[in-house]
This record gives sequence, structure tokens and C-alpha cells, in this order.
Amino acid sequence: FVCLENVTYPAGAIILNDGEVEVGQMQLSFQTPNNLTGTIPPEFGHIQGMTHVDLQYQKGLYGPIPSTIGNLVGLQTFSLLFAGPELGGVIPSSLFTIPTVEYITLMRN
Repeated sequence: FVCLENVTYPAGAIILNDGEVEVGQMQLSFQTPNNLTGTIPPEFGHIQGMTHVDLQYQKGLYGPIPSTIGNLVGLQTFSLLFAGPELGGVIPSSLFTIPTVEYITLMRN
């Protein structure tokens, strides 16, 4: 479980790379403003073992939700509550085809 509350990161502190990491189950939870900025990269959909994505109150997020989100075959919950006002576009249909998804919220973006 990854929960980073009340933490401020300098620009560029959170980086995805192409290194191989073996993870059983992973939850990504940012439920308080952490000044995350930028887009959700397509590579996000290739994180094996991701079960929960919770990106609440991240006003700096913008751009579309990548269609690769449908690759998260074990995903159970996906929440973008009060994320950035510039986050949007067409919601990828692949999000709704994941058989393990129990809960999706995309409110107030």
C-alpha cells in the first residue's frame, strides 16, 4: 500500500522508469493535496499488480486518462475525485471493461 499524505515533493521527484519491479498488489493513494502536476502517462497502465488508484484533490493534473488504464487487469477501484479541472477528455472505454473493477468515481473534474 502506498499512501503519501501531507507530503510535498519538489518538481520531478516522482518518476516512472522502465526498470523491472515485481509487485504483488499495489495501491496508489493521494487523498490530500500534494501538488501533483502533469499528465497521467500511458505507462501508468502497465504497472502490474495495481489494485487501487485514488488521485483525489490533485488540482495540477491535466490531460486525458490514458486508454492503457484498461491494462490494469486487477484494478478494483479508480477515483479521480476533485482532481485537476483540466483533467478530462473522453473517458476510455477500456476502464469499463476491466472485470475486477468495483468502484469508479470521476466527480468534479
